[in-house]
Amino acid sequence: RQFVVGTVGRLDAVKDQTNLARAFVAALRRHPGARDRLRLVIVGDGPLRGEVQRVLAEAAATHLAWLAGERHDIAEVIRGFDLFVLPSLAEGISNTLLEAMASGLPVIATRVGGNAELMEEGLTGRLVPRADPEAMATEILHYFDDQSLARRHGGAGRSLVEKRFSLDLMVRRYDELYASVLRPGIPAAAAVAQAR
Repeated sequence: RQFVVGTVGRLDAVKDQTNLARAFVAALRRHPGARDRLRLVIVGDGPLRGEVQRVLAEAAATHLAWLAGERHDIAEVIRGFDLFVLPSLAEGISNTLLEAMASGLPVIATRVGGNAELMEEGLTGRLVPRADPEAMATEILHYFDDQSLARRHGGAGRSLVEKRFSLDLMVRRYDELYASVLRPGIPAAAAVAQAR
């Protein structure tokens, strides 16, 4: 059975899909069974596409990857992934990372921006240094070699998103905030500060 590593995002320098392509190539080089079963999917388009294609071509790995371009069926494509990777050089709060976790995928993300706040290291996925394809390849191969770990981390990620980021939770927090602001005798600014 194939093991599909995937990402979604505009192919732009800050998203650094070239780093993921290099990590994929490194994983192929380091693991004897990887060429038979490891696959890469990159969804999105942009100026980095040519560089990603070059990295794959130089490693004779073009046929092992699918550069899907811009898609409107991203949820369906993500369901075909076994592992989600976010290789960004910089990131805020990544909705894509949350969506991958909500889909039950284990995640590898660079240790930038809010990524460490969204996931739990060693429970829902792995954090790696930015622009370090060898470290990323190591983590890809951990999941490739231990698919039960991948399933456990994916399930834990889904539970985490449901607990911390669900619509019900957001509505409840807003309700609590409004109720505290409307309580007589408490200045609005103090109520807002207490709700944080």
